[in-house]
Amino acid sequence: MSTRILVAMAGFFMLLGVSRGGVTPLRVAVSIPPLHGIVERLGGAGVSVTSVMAEDGDPHTFSPSPRMLASLSQCSVLFTVGVDFEAALCDKLGHMFPHLRIVDV
Repeated sequence: MSTRILVAMAGFFMLLGVSRGGVTPLRVAVSIPPLHGIVERLGGAGVSVTSVMAEDGDPHTFSPSPRMLASLSQCSVLFTVGVDFEAALCDKLGHMFPHLRIVDV
């Protein structure tokens, strides 16, 4: 992941005000597990991160569980990276959860 993307993600969190203390953490989702640590590190205590796909998940056969969809309904942002399963997923999520901002990093 390039430095430019990391700076953009950090700026995104700052614009949302997650760096302020005493604020309820912003619920954020990431499409794949490797992004989890990056977003958690950038957002710090200001974010609560959920990974859409499990660590041992296969992007070729991925299908979100009802529990994952319920979790996504509580998130404000979903960070994606262009993995194959994301296009169909994001299209559906955009209709199901219009409040969810989908950011392709």
